[in-house]
Amino acid sequence: SGLGNSSVKLSDLSLKYLHRPLSKEQQTSDWSGELSKGQLEYAARDVTVLLELYTPITQGIKKAKLSEVAQIEFETLPAVVALELNGILLDRQKLEKLTGQLHTELEEAEANCRNLFGDGINLNSPKQLLEALEKRGIKTDKTDAATLKSMEKKHPEASVILRYRKASKAVSTFTEKLPGFIHPVTGRIHPSYWQLGAATGRFSCSNPNLQQIPNETRFRECFIPAPGNKFVIADYSQIELRVAAAISRDPVMLKAYRTGEDLHRQTAAILTGKDPADIDKKERQLAKAVNFGLLFAMGARGLSDYAENSYGVKMSVREAEEFKGKFFDHYTGLRDWHKCTKSGSYYEARTLKGRRRLWSTVSSLNERLNMPVQGTAADIMKIALARLPKALKGTEAKLVAIIHDEIILEVPEDKAEEAKRMLVTVMESAGDGFIDIPLVAEAAIADSWAGKA
Repeated sequence: SGLGNSSVKLSDLSLKYLHRPLSKEQQTSDWSGELSKGQLEYAARDVTVLLELYTPITQGIKKAKLSEVAQIEFETLPAVVALELNGILLDRQKLEKLTGQLHTELEEAEANCRNLFGDGINLNSPKQLLEALEKRGIKTDKTDAATLKSMEKKHPEASVILRYRKASKAVSTFTEKLPGFIHPVTGRIHPSYWQLGAATGRFSCSNPNLQQIPNETRFRECFIPAPGNKFVIADYSQIELRVAAAISRDPVMLKAYRTGEDLHRQTAAILTGKDPADIDKKERQLAKAVNFGLLFAMGARGLSDYAENSYGVKMSVREAEEFKGKFFDHYTGLRDWHKCTKSGSYYEARTLKGRRRLWSTVSSLNERLNMPVQGTAADIMKIALARLPKALKGTEAKLVAIIHDEIILEVPEDKAEEAKRMLVTVMESAGDGFIDIPLVAEAAIADSWAGKA
């Protein structure tokens, strides 16, 4: 539940619930030949202890009011097993072409850095970068991405460093690591999906981490279905805002989602004073930054930076403060939820399904707002995943990737439309019974991961 010092290894569970140490000495012994008495006893003990642990763990789950969440996790497991076994295919030719482009970009970015800071600098050393910036009259305590982004307007050197880091990370991820994950038998990548990878209940991914693949065509077009197949890709539309509406009971948000209104357009109208029908694309983009930025109690300065870095929208801190006032004057239910959460428990938060996160120290307001929203979205995603195998029976569809709120299937071309309809139906119905506003899943049939805009 988010506490980092809690171990769930079998030996730790035995000690915690049965007050009995469980020796693991035989684990590293030679199991290739005839098994010794000690090895047989070790193997038997590892099995019998599970039966003894069942009752106290089940009681603990009930006491913590986590039975429904546990059931969601159990039912999700078969889909996760299939996900890892199926894997996803890489287009090696496109990957090689991208590799060449990335190396060229890295060389150019490195040359630009060395032109500014000299040849002797280690560009991967924060300490040396700080010293190099100071020599150019730029004083800063940190060289992390957020700090450098905030400096870009005044100091072009920050942009040069950021471009180098972006190119360096792309090269190390694609050129050096990704090909090494291609399985010699299947020819596919089989990532590890960690079902409880985040404290909120969301998945994490490793070996490789597909969640870190940049959302750019040239990267995502390298992931393709097998010949004769298509990708069916679907993700939830505004899932966190919809969940926040359901939790906060904000009347304006609830009405907008129940009647199919565009919440971003409505927020843009509030901020600009214009009629919703007259809102242009740029103003809607401004509203997206405000909606997502203020959802978790972002301050005015933070909103100003977030709007520019994430949405390319420029606003002064003063404008951000003004937008914040207008936003909460209109979305009063969201405002009251923030106030209620601010005065509530600092050590525990729950989703609409009862998933729990604990903190050992006082948590921030942002964390306490984020957990119920992101965690409920995770619950919805897992309910959908649990239902998919049965729903897709007969379509020959394979679950090949999940990235946050997005699901990717690989389907024979002639079954793609059917699988698309089923996927959307399953995803949109996953909140039935505890989310009283419509969930919307947007889907596409594509020849690569980049095929869904």
